[in-house]
Amino acid sequence: MCTRAKKWCSQDIKIVTMLYYMGAKEQEISHLLKRTPQSINKKITRLGLRIKNSETHVITPNRLFSKDVTLDDISAYLKKTYDQLKNHKDLKAALLKLYPLKKTKKVSLKSKKSTEFLGLEKEKGQWRSLKEIAHFLQKRHYTIAPLKEIDYQRTGFSHCLNGAPKRPVDLLIKVNKLQHAQGKPPFYLEDYTEE
Repeated sequence: MCTRAKKWCSQDIKIVTMLYYMGAKEQEISHLLKRTPQSINKKITRLGLRIKNSETHVITPNRLFSKDVTLDDISAYLKKTYDQLKNHKDLKAALLKLYPLKKTKKVSLKSKKSTEFLGLEKEKGQWRSLKEIAHFLQKRHYTIAPLKEIDYQRTGFSHCLNGAPKRPVDLLIKVNKLQHAQGKPPFYLEDYTEE
């Protein structure tokens, strides 16, 4: 059985770019293109579509669609946008002009009660620091502590999770499995997730 991934054609790349800046969710894009959400997430990252967040603001696309939008509605929006922008040489610049990004002021964790952290996803977006990822797991009753041994640090391990040394990427995978199980979008780890 062949498990080779389907190649990305220029048409699919344009569709991902347009839908991303229109505020479509990865799940919605994956349904339209018949690809996995992970594949869509990787492509968005590799295309450099995500704008780097500033120190004070989280920068994300504005969502053009309402909560009860159907895939047919998204397809209609996409076709309209595609027809409007098909002759533009710089698609990304044209999309940013048509659909400006949303800037959300970052909320300091210190100013929040620890019990409010679980609802912070909406305010801060999907980007997290390693400290926040560790706090997230701790709040979900995982035993987690930073590793102090130099030998572990040299090999990339940063924390001990339930007695086993883990790299930052391992912690991110664990957190995103929890997010996926709850039907929530994945987190991206600052300084580790590629933009």
